[in-house]
Amino acid sequence: MIYRGRIVGIGRTEKGEEAIVYAVSGRSPPSQYRRLEKHSVVPGVVRVRCFIPPHVPPEEADKIRQQQEADRPNIEYSAIMAGKGVIVVSNGKQTDTVYSYISIVPVENHEEAIDTAMSDWGPERDREHTPRIAGVVDDYWFDSFLSIIVKDGKPLRWECNIDEFSEGRFEMLSTYAGKEGTPDIVLPVEWNSCFALDLHGATAQELAENLYRWLFKNSAPEGMDMDTTDPLELQRNFAVGAAAVVNKTGRTVDIGIKNKW
Repeated sequence: MIYRGRIVGIGRTEKGEEAIVYAVSGRSPPSQYRRLEKHSVVPGVVRVRCFIPPHVPPEEADKIRQQQEADRPNIEYSAIMAGKGVIVVSNGKQTDTVYSYISIVPVENHEEAIDTAMSDWGPERDREHTPRIAGVVDDYWFDSFLSIIVKDGKPLRWECNIDEFSEGRFEMLSTYAGKEGTPDIVLPVEWNSCFALDLHGATAQELAENLYRWLFKNSAPEGMDMDTTDPLELQRNFAVGAAAVVNKTGRTVDIGIKNKW
């Protein structure tokens, strides 16, 4: 069993279109019952938000209420924002900040804008000092970046030349490196912990479902039935959901979402 926490990625679909993907896993009850959904509050900007739905199993409600307020900034947020040719993905509140900064500064200042946005937030304020991660695809200026900030560190970022990616290739970054067999002992990722993933799919929905399937398989305890629908058995798997956004022609986007619950 491997625990990667939350994952962001940028790459190309099997049709060669630019795409951003996001996956979330969790161990605590609030994290386990999160969902991803399409949400739009600003004209021209579409969000994929990560949130705890109001209806959860009664036996879990008290646990969630006890943790929800303290953990809310880390478990409810816009995971993806897309509009005006720009797509931003992250594991927290920094999604809005990165999108805002990228949208208002000239292209020559994009790298500085991303670094400033990540520095403004810093790592999450939990006991593990969970890294903040982000990905950006700017279809107008042909920019694409991945970024991370860890405890006591400066933002680290590199440019990804998506045009040079083969079709179906994604560059991924997770909040944790994971510890197989000991999921309670998680290690923040190091800079060299980014990894390539061949993700099949011609549409956003296909990408989301295949990313979730990959996450579910890699988060499964030994001997777990990959086709199980038993709620108690599903809780043993840390996978929660996955989403994908594909840049289409005319600055439109295609959105796909796959949730456990």
